[in-house]
Amino acid sequence: MNRRLMTLLVLPALLISQLASGEQKLWKPALPKNRKGDRRLASVNYDNRNEYRSTRAAGQKKDGLEFKLGVLAGAGMQSDSSSTGGASSVGTAPSVGITAEIKNWRYFGIEQDAYFQLSGSSPDIGGSKDSAQGLGSFTTVKGQYPFSLGDVKISPKAGLGFAYQRRTGTSASLASTVESSMAAMGVFGMVGVDIEPLRKFTFSADYAKSVTSDVSIKSGSAEQATENSQFDRIRVGGYYQFLPGMHGGLQYIQRGVSYSQPTLTPGAAADSTNSLRQIQAVFQYEL
Repeated sequence: MNRRLMTLLVLPALLISQLASGEQKLWKPALPKNRKGDRRLASVNYDNRNEYRSTRAAGQKKDGLEFKLGVLAGAGMQSDSSSTGGASSVGTAPSVGITAEIKNWRYFGIEQDAYFQLSGSSPDIGGSKDSAQGLGSFTTVKGQYPFSLGDVKISPKAGLGFAYQRRTGTSASLASTVESSMAAMGVFGMVGVDIEPLRKFTFSADYAKSVTSDVSIKSGSAEQATENSQFDRIRVGGYYQFLPGMHGGLQYIQRGVSYSQPTLTPGAAADSTNSLRQIQAVFQYEL
């Protein structure tokens, strides 16, 4: 009984003396054994956040889906050449377009290139005047393989697609006015390359040529037969990233359609080529 009473009296006094002297070993919680590992994990997470912010600020993206939408505006000139009638031009006129691209950043993508060429007119010579306008669409399924040579990023690309192009025109003279149209469609192959020689600057070039092609010609109400038809497209541009996800630049495009038409001479044909050359300012936005 006396021993229990002594314990009850001594124990509170001992605890009070430890608190008063600043010794708190009995009350200090045990640190987790992995506290050092937790600090390392927090440091890694902090570094990852900084890497994401710096990557986003530089306009770079990690692997994953990427969507781009572009608007083009500029000027274009349509011209015709024939083995029997020489060459002619309908002058320069405004040209607009839209591009859209969805791709896996590293390997695969789908691209849409659509344009509309407003009506242009040739000079009035002796009461004769020609005018024409055109539109078209190129849809491409492509693959690319990006790699780096030092600080230069290079991405060769190749693909297959389907194109449709149409041109309508009017040839007016003192005697009459004749309306005509040309439509070309078919499957094409495409090869090209994207190069980033400097940070925020991209150079792009590609060439597309028909694998199969069908061209129909109509003058007035009469349809004209064609053979050996083909089409192609040359596209070259430079783009600068002025804000994260936003690019601006300049682009040159040349589109051509060629075909042959039988003549009254057996075994002979007249070769014709329709060309559209466009210089356009480009604005692209990554969604």
